[in-house]
Amino acid sequence: MKIYLLTCFALMVACSQPPPTSSSSTSIVPSPQCSVFGDVELTEVSAPDRAIFNAASADYCAVLAGQHPVHAKLDTSFRRSHNGSTARYIGEGYSLLEVRDVRFIGGVPVGVFGPVLKFDDQISEDGLEISQLRLVSTPVQH
Repeated sequence: MKIYLLTCFALMVACSQPPPTSSSSTSIVPSPQCSVFGDVELTEVSAPDRAIFNAASADYCAVLAGQHPVHAKLDTSFRRSHNGSTARYIGEGYSLLEVRDVRFIGGVPVGVFGPVLKFDDQISEDGLEISQLRLVSTPVQH
């Protein structure tokens, strides 16, 4: 039981740290031109909707860079998982999950990091979701 509790504590500590920002294959480093929309032309979108897309894109890129969203506000009513520190943010016209969680794959603990952006139905009729989650090794305490 003692080893189980120590393992749980180690995983919680690992999950509470920001994701790695090195250029290794386990990091999430957005390009300097990070954008959710890439080559999508937004000139035909109304100015208010374009402002929502720009704010959502900036928040998404911030999470990719290991930072907190700039525009969206923390949803304090969001219930965090018992094995991670995933947070939910609410922006105008969208919500954003800042995923920082621990999952077990084949019995091995892995960290799950990244953003999940969901537009409200009035912005995207199907509530479009965009995500970029990465699995990373968790440090093993001996």
